[in-house]
Amino acid sequence: MVQAFQNKIACIGAGYWGRNLVRNFNELGVLSSVCELDPQTRAHLKPQYPNVIFTDVADEVFADPGITGVAVATPAVTHAELVERALLFRFICRTVLAISAIGVAISRMQSVPPASLWLCLSIRK
Repeated sequence: MVQAFQNKIACIGAGYWGRNLVRNFNELGVLSSVCELDPQTRAHLKPQYPNVIFTDVADEVFADPGITGVAVATPAVTHAELVERALLFRFICRTVLAISAIGVAISRMQSVPPASLWLCLSIRK
């Protein structure tokens, strides 16, 4: 019997743009966890997504071996740092918001152009 591969996506950031990603990943049936610093946002979302794990610690998401992909939807000032940490946990990044030297370095290291969006979809290697 062939076992189907089950994607499990985490979304880091559930604010202005991230809440749309949370909704869409949930509708696709792949949302596993949400990392959001704001306790009010987490409290608002939890009842809407009762089967989803909520945290405010990004490293918990990165370290979870069941997570196969991470969408980073955070403000530009935190984006590059989160992507850099995701790389340490063996995720590869498809787009990076490069407003800093770190963001540019990550983009060059992975041979991908910096993106102009606040979104990074990372896939575990």
